[in-house]
Amino acid sequence: MSPTRKKVRIPIRFLALLPFLLILTAAGIFVLSGGSVSVEDILNYTPDNPVLAAIVLILLSSLKSLTVFFPIVALLVAGGIMFPTPAALLVNSLAVAACISTPYWLGRLAGADLVDRIFERYPKLGQLKEFQQKNDFFFSYIARIVGILPCDIVSLYMGAARIPYRAYITGGMLGFIPCILTSTLIGTSINDPSSPLFIFSVASNILLSVGSSGIYWLWQRRKEKREDTLS
Repeated sequence: MSPTRKKVRIPIRFLALLPFLLILTAAGIFVLSGGSVSVEDILNYTPDNPVLAAIVLILLSSLKSLTVFFPIVALLVAGGIMFPTPAALLVNSLAVAACISTPYWLGRLAGADLVDRIFERYPKLGQLKEFQQKNDFFFSYIARIVGILPCDIVSLYMGAARIPYRAYITGGMLGFIPCILTSTLIGTSINDPSSPLFIFSVASNILLSVGSSGIYWLWQRRKEKREDTLS
């Protein structure tokens, strides 16, 4: 009689973590190599086939969420260069969805213990948390608009805090719309830097950064005045 082979059971939890482990491995290799990614690098290593190019861009966006060396704006600008504007907006929207979803699900798998560690490391998150008490959707939206913390840290927290994914992804994507639009249009018009569209897109991107800081400053001032009134 032939010996009976024992069946190897792979834990379901491990299977759920496998995609993220692969992404983490790729991110580790990238960081150890000391590389950084520019728009030109993305274009050089992206396949000519439009479908494959879109898939690679979306995968790179997932990887970007795990390493600071991948600027999301560079990926969105590259999308604007590679595709016609309507297709670029669609691909870039999917790329941003992948970028903010990956750390969310990692945070969700990590559990509630991660919340305390994030608060210890990033106390400013406590200032935003009061928006969560009002509405998860609005909290997800305002966290992207204000932008006082790294995007991926916010995503990790929201996953660990088990904010419903539907509210998280819709609010987060709505908050990212201005960045998607302006970055895509920069890529679309980058071959003609003197064009009104390029100048408008670059100026709008700068204004977004300044505006987000202004919104946070005004909100902080209003909060301090409210606290002084109550004290």
